[in-house]
Amino acid sequence: ERSVVRLTCPSTVIANKPFPVIVEFDFVHSVSVASLTGYFEGIVRTAFSSQSELRSLSAIRLDFDSLVRQWRSATGKLRALAGHYIHESRIAIGNDTPGTFFAKNGAIEYAITVRLRMNGRFGQSELLQIRPVIVLPIMDISQFIRYRAPIRIHKIFRRKLLCFSKTNTSITIELEKAAFVQGERIMVHGQILNENPSNPVKGGLVELIITIRCRCKGNEKNSATTVAHFPIATDPLQPLTSFDHALQVPVDAYPTFSCYGALVQCSYHISVGVHECPAIEIPVVIGTGKPATPIAPSFLAIMSPEHRSAEATKSSSHTHSCQLPPFCPLPPPPYAFASYGAPPKPALFIPEHITYRNMPPLSQFCSKPFHRTMQTEYKGQSILKIEEIE
Repeated sequence: ERSVVRLTCPSTVIANKPFPVIVEFDFVHSVSVASLTGYFEGIVRTAFSSQSELRSLSAIRLDFDSLVRQWRSATGKLRALAGHYIHESRIAIGNDTPGTFFAKNGAIEYAITVRLRMNGRFGQSELLQIRPVIVLPIMDISQFIRYRAPIRIHKIFRRKLLCFSKTNTSITIELEKAAFVQGERIMVHGQILNENPSNPVKGGLVELIITIRCRCKGNEKNSATTVAHFPIATDPLQPLTSFDHALQVPVDAYPTFSCYGALVQCSYHISVGVHECPAIEIPVVIGTGKPATPIAPSFLAIMSPEHRSAEATKSSSHTHSCQLPPFCPLPPPPYAFASYGAPPKPALFIPEHITYRNMPPLSQFCSKPFHRTMQTEYKGQSILKIEEIE
């Protein structure tokens, strides 16, 4: 028979909510204790280009003072008598703690470690218990005031081939806000005006993209994955095309995490790509909790009044229903979710180790058309920003 240490703790915890940690000791005979330590630790690590980097995020010490006082003898040494001992601690993680995260080139992991060292006849022996813990993060989007204001972007794309105009397209994108929570719908309204009838617009695509940035030894590697999307159908006979749809944020999407100097960062943006035009990227914030209410904008990065030509004013707006073409495959679900199975081995960051929690069917990633009329309480003067790209 040997001495045993048992560690019991929840497998999944939420930031800022205390959770219990129970440690049990079974000694079959009297034991001279050299040291007893325990801590909750978070680490972030990255690995690519034959290099790796490890950095500690946080460490919370488990308080074993009551057991130490019980085991301390009159001579000042620690000796535990044979028997069964139970010690319970409570740990609370801060709101700013990033959640557990696994990506191809980096990971954020948490674990509870208890280490007991005992003196023996031939040196010291050690009992070690490690339990991985999944941390669900909390990200309050109310602090992002700028992202709660409506956004309107108007861009003009022009391109010439020799002396002939090949592309002359005007694109307008509107969002009620740019801060969202898990499970919320992102309403995207837009118009595409083609002023070159000889070269009709051949459709487009609106995507919600997650970008993961990993740094290792001064090098940086980015990876982007489509979270949700819908295609834009156009009519070659109509110069003006309007679309009004919704992108569904997954209920377990990893929230935005952008901290200066962090080895792993996660951000989101909406990409609007139209035929023969550079993609328009709009940064958005994904958080947890209650949805943010749009506010009247006191300042906006990009705003403009509605811009139409005389030809577009005469023509009626034509709205198309979105149907995914058969040649356009559905995108894979993002791998950066807060719920997964057993953690991978320390040297591996492979997405296959991750299973998804409450993942909707893949057909839901192509959002259905959602029509609505955008209204805002803002009555002030707008800021105009028009870009001509040749």
